[in-house]
Amino acid sequence: MAPEELTRRLRRIAYVLAGTGALYLFVRYDLFDVPEAGCSPVVGVAPGARLLLDGWATDARVDDVVLFRDAAGALHLGRIVEPGEPLGSDAVWIGGDDPDCPGYESAASGAVPRSAILARVLVAF
Repeated sequence: MAPEELTRRLRRIAYVLAGTGALYLFVRYDLFDVPEAGCSPVVGVAPGARLLLDGWATDARVDDVVLFRDAAGALHLGRIVEPGEPLGSDAVWIGGDDPDCPGYESAASGAVPRSAILARVLVAF
Protein backbone atom coordinates (compact mmCIF):
# COMPACT_ATOMS: atom_id res chain seq x y z
CA MET A 1 0.00 0.00 0.00
CA ALA A 2 1.32 3.42 -0.98
CA PRO A 3 1.97 5.95 1.81
CA GLU A 4 -0.60 8.34 0.30
CA GLU A 5 -3.31 5.66 0.42
CA LEU A 6 -2.43 4.75 4.02
CA THR A 7 -2.59 8.44 5.00
CA ARG A 8 -5.97 8.83 3.30
CA ARG A 9 -7.41 5.78 5.09
CA LEU A 10 -6.09 6.86 8.47
CA ARG A 11 -7.56 10.33 7.95
CA ARG A 12 -10.98 8.80 7.17
CA ILE A 13 -10.79 6.62 10.28
CA ALA A 14 -9.91 9.69 12.37
CA TYR A 15 -12.91 11.60 10.96
CA VAL A 16 -15.27 8.72 11.76
CA LEU A 17 -13.91 8.42 15.32
CA ALA A 18 -14.14 12.19 15.89
CA GLY A 19 -17.71 12.28 14.57
CA THR A 20 -18.72 9.32 16.72
CA GLY A 21 -17.18 10.96 19.80
CA ALA A 22 -18.95 14.26 19.12
CA LEU A 23 -22.29 12.47 18.66
CA TYR A 24 -21.78 10.59 21.95
CA LEU A 25 -21.09 13.85 23.82
CA PHE A 26 -24.11 15.54 22.20
CA VAL A 27 -26.46 12.70 23.14
CA ARG A 28 -25.24 12.08 26.69
CA TYR A 29 -24.50 15.56 28.10
CA ASP A 30 -26.53 18.75 28.21
CA LEU A 31 -26.49 22.22 29.74
CA PHE A 32 -29.26 23.60 31.94
CA ASP A 33 -29.69 27.09 33.38
CA VAL A 34 -31.11 27.39 36.90
CA PRO A 35 -33.64 30.24 37.01
CA GLU A 36 -32.22 33.44 38.52
CA ALA A 37 -35.41 34.21 40.44
CA GLY A 38 -35.84 32.47 43.77
CA CYS A 39 -33.38 30.20 45.50
CA SER A 40 -31.79 26.79 45.10
CA PRO A 41 -32.57 23.94 47.51
CA VAL A 42 -29.09 22.48 46.97
CA VAL A 43 -25.99 23.99 48.52
CA GLY A 44 -23.41 24.66 45.80
CA VAL A 45 -25.97 25.40 43.08
CA ALA A 46 -26.73 29.11 43.06
CA PRO A 47 -29.71 30.73 41.35
CA GLY A 48 -28.69 31.58 37.79
CA ALA A 49 -26.01 28.86 37.68
CA ARG A 50 -25.39 26.81 34.58
CA LEU A 51 -25.36 23.05 35.08
CA LEU A 52 -23.56 20.38 33.09
CA LEU A 53 -25.90 17.38 33.14
CA ASP A 54 -25.32 13.68 32.53
CA GLY A 55 -28.48 12.44 30.85
CA TRP A 56 -27.66 8.80 31.58
CA ALA A 57 -28.29 9.00 35.32
CA THR A 58 -29.49 5.45 35.88
CA ASP A 59 -26.69 4.87 38.40
CA ALA A 60 -27.33 8.02 40.50
CA ARG A 61 -26.58 7.36 44.17
CA VAL A 62 -26.51 9.02 47.59
CA ASP A 63 -25.05 12.57 47.56
CA ASP A 64 -25.62 13.03 43.80
CA VAL A 65 -27.53 16.16 42.78
CA VAL A 66 -30.23 15.27 40.26
CA LEU A 67 -32.79 16.99 38.08
CA PHE A 68 -36.13 15.18 38.18
CA ARG A 69 -39.88 15.49 37.60
CA ASP A 70 -42.43 14.94 40.35
CA ALA A 71 -45.74 13.11 39.85
CA ALA A 72 -47.41 16.35 38.71
CA GLY A 73 -44.72 16.91 36.06
CA ALA A 74 -42.94 19.83 37.78
CA LEU A 75 -39.16 20.02 37.39
CA HIS A 76 -37.08 19.89 40.60
CA LEU A 77 -33.45 19.94 41.67
CA GLY A 78 -32.49 17.88 44.72
CA ARG A 79 -29.85 15.75 46.37
CA ILE A 80 -30.23 12.01 46.82
CA VAL A 81 -29.95 11.22 50.53
CA GLU A 82 -30.14 8.11 52.70
CA PRO A 83 -33.77 6.99 52.72
CA GLY A 84 -35.96 7.59 55.71
CA GLU A 85 -37.53 4.19 55.02
CA PRO A 86 -36.40 1.04 53.19
CA LEU A 87 -36.65 1.51 49.42
CA GLY A 88 -36.28 -0.80 46.49
CA SER A 89 -33.68 -0.20 43.81
CA ASP A 90 -36.29 1.51 41.62
CA ALA A 91 -36.73 4.62 43.85
CA VAL A 92 -34.57 7.25 45.54
CA TRP A 93 -35.05 9.53 48.54
CA ILE A 94 -34.61 13.24 47.82
CA GLY A 95 -33.71 15.90 50.35
CA GLY A 96 -32.80 19.56 50.13
CA ASP A 97 -29.72 20.67 52.00
CA ASP A 98 -30.38 24.41 52.13
CA PRO A 99 -32.77 25.18 55.02
CA ASP A 100 -33.35 28.73 53.72
CA CYS A 101 -34.81 27.44 50.45
CA PRO A 102 -37.55 24.84 50.66
CA GLY A 103 -37.58 22.35 47.82
CA TYR A 104 -38.87 18.88 47.10
CA GLU A 105 -38.51 16.68 50.18
CA SER A 106 -39.23 12.96 50.06
CA ALA A 107 -40.13 13.11 53.76
CA ALA A 108 -43.20 15.14 52.78
CA SER A 109 -43.83 14.02 49.20
CA GLY A 110 -42.54 10.45 49.06
CA ALA A 111 -39.77 8.66 47.22
CA VAL A 112 -38.95 9.52 43.61
CA PRO A 113 -38.93 6.70 41.06
CA ARG A 114 -35.62 6.36 39.22
CA SER A 115 -37.55 6.68 35.97
CA ALA A 116 -38.40 10.29 36.97
CA ILE A 117 -34.71 11.28 37.18
CA LEU A 118 -33.83 13.21 34.04
CA ALA A 119 -30.14 13.85 34.71
CA ARG A 120 -27.35 13.95 37.27
CA VAL A 121 -25.58 17.27 37.81
CA LEU A 122 -21.87 16.95 37.10
CA VAL A 123 -20.75 20.57 37.45
CA ALA A 124 -22.41 23.83 38.45
CA PHE A 125 -20.72 27.00 37.20
